[in-house]
Amino acid sequence: MNLRHFLFWAFDQLRGKPLMRQCDDIQQSLAMPYEQAAEKSDRQLGIMLQHARKTVPFYREGTKDDLLSSWPVITKLDVRNQSSRFLSESFRTNELKKVVTSGSTGTPFQVYHSKSKRIRNTADTIVFAQRAGFQTGDRLFYFKIWNQLNKKSKWTSIAQNVVPCDVTSLSSAEISRLVELLQRDRTRKGFLGYASAYDAICKFCDQRGITRIDCNTSSIIAMSEGLDPETRKKMSSIFSCPAVSRYSNVENGIIAQQTANGGPEFEVNFASYKLEILRFDSNEPVSTGEVGRIVLTDLYNDAMPMIRYDTGDTGRLTRCAQTGKPMLTAVEGRRMDLVYDTKQNLVSSFTITNQMWKYTEVVQYQFIQKSQRNYEFVLNVDGTFQREAELVTEFKGYFGNDANIAVRYTSEIPLLASGKRKKVRNDSHS
Repeated sequence: MNLRHFLFWAFDQLRGKPLMRQCDDIQQSLAMPYEQAAEKSDRQLGIMLQHARKTVPFYREGTKDDLLSSWPVITKLDVRNQSSRFLSESFRTNELKKVVTSGSTGTPFQVYHSKSKRIRNTADTIVFAQRAGFQTGDRLFYFKIWNQLNKKSKWTSIAQNVVPCDVTSLSSAEISRLVELLQRDRTRKGFLGYASAYDAICKFCDQRGITRIDCNTSSIIAMSEGLDPETRKKMSSIFSCPAVSRYSNVENGIIAQQTANGGPEFEVNFASYKLEILRFDSNEPVSTGEVGRIVLTDLYNDAMPMIRYDTGDTGRLTRCAQTGKPMLTAVEGRRMDLVYDTKQNLVSSFTITNQMWKYTEVVQYQFIQKSQRNYEFVLNVDGTFQREAELVTEFKGYFGNDANIAVRYTSEIPLLASGKRKKVRNDSHS
């Protein structure tokens, strides 16, 4: 146990152990037989539904029972346009923390968290970080956009043991300096950041023949973007540490995460959320294993209850054969960015990302569906790309022989304002 770890929990103990109690509750829920955990979750759901019905104007009308499926499905637009009607009358706004999304989907909005919800989110973060190998007190290399709004001071970074790594400046020279820093730093450390940052690190290592960086890595967690299976494999090998992908959002928190030594499935955080997969054209549940809308009920945000909230993401849900626990077998990303073949059959984004690793000359890429039969690859390549015909032929096999696949070259594929870089995009809706 290091000193930072000891001081962190000693301070929590002085405050009455509010964080430790929530961590214990989450760990117990995740560890107990799922039937018991589901009953516990249902009790918390009943408390939240009753609270919402009594204190939230939006839910006061037309919600008479505790059957979740009878409650309306809400969207980000609903919350943004009627923000005050979603706030619980049990709280004053100045008691709450305002949480603002980045707006990368084109619909920026804000939600409010109570103190108890903030503690629960912190506990979720600690528990799921531990499940990936990270311990409080470890040094954290944090890969995201760092700007004047969120930039930490030198002393804050030291106090929190965070090394900010700006994804907007991950050039080869910057990655080289990062590798040198990692090799000099022998303290136990974890990585948290956008998957595209890990893509860049893996590309750098491939180009320089680096197969291992020995730097006492405890955890590697990707967030906000899908982690390619190949990137996951390479990062795990290079740093001798299992890499996992995390599915979360700003307005709610950690929804699901891959297990450290498991497959591509995501373990659902059923301790803090109810997760449904609903059809695209109705609010009916999909069949097991079918892609649908991810709809979330937050069991702990009493300040602004979000019940049956359509996250805008899509995924597949199944059950673990051994435990019966819910698992997301895929998080396909934003519904507006699903891509289809020329016969209008859904093509998983992982079909694209899994196959692009073989094109080692490609530094960055983006696949765009323009219309039903028209597609475009935007490529940033290292030198001259001699395999354009091979690339087009291969992807015609996935999207249809009648697909028109154009190739456009660029020196840089820009980041979104959020710091993410979309690899798959569908512009046919616009």
